[in-house]
Amino acid sequence: MIDIPWFIAGLAATALAGYALGKRTSKDVRDQQSNAEPAAAAVKPVESDTADALVDPEVEALLREQRETLHQEMVHTISHIRHDWMNDMQILSGYIQLKKYDYLAPYMEKIRLKLHNESVLGKLGDPSLVAYLLTFRTECKDFELELEFPQEIHIGELPLEDGAVERTVKHVLESFRRYAREYVHEPNAMTIEMAKEDEGLLIDFEYNGQYDADKLKRELDEQTLLAVVEDIYIEACELEEGLVSLAVRLPYRESDKTR
Repeated sequence: MIDIPWFIAGLAATALAGYALGKRTSKDVRDQQSNAEPAAAAVKPVESDTADALVDPEVEALLREQRETLHQEMVHTISHIRHDWMNDMQILSGYIQLKKYDYLAPYMEKIRLKLHNESVLGKLGDPSLVAYLLTFRTECKDFELELEFPQEIHIGELPLEDGAVERTVKHVLESFRRYAREYVHEPNAMTIEMAKEDEGLLIDFEYNGQYDADKLKRELDEQTLLAVVEDIYIEACELEEGLVSLAVRLPYRESDKTR
């Protein structure tokens, strides 16, 4: 049987991801307020005990709408995670009922790897990236997304450009989402693997499925990626029929490496 605490941990990770999205959205609204037209700054100051009561109705409505959207996304993601685990349990139960005991060990190993990868995902140390990956995996209908982490990675502890990992992953995934084509037989699938190396963080993307080669190639061009993340290196980029392999390296910052 699957250990129930693992499922609860998955729900907790999703809730934290929703919190991270909500925190980021609130910041966006605060930025919007700070950039308001000068006339707003001319409003006569009020006493501190009444200042909190004067909230822009439009901003308040926007925040309420965004919180509701994020709440719905979180509920949808939790439902998706629960559905995945229920499928695993039903498959195991079916093997037992059919007395296909030889199938149990390989499938349990598959579940063990899944638990390992989800555990490492929750420890990445980048709530915004975790939130994005969980939401993307739930919402994307163009291809299935799998994450592989051979080792634990704490992005916040690596001497990388701030936000470089999230911007890289987002650019690649959104590019594939735009230019993936409808599959005929086997579903399209994307696997992302991250590994720490001496000179930087290596991110491997492997896509199996149908896609618009000409348009995707432009999105994965080195100059395009450099506009997304400064000093990114393309280790390998191969586009074949039904298969794309992309390996990029995010180099460590020299000032931090010498500390």
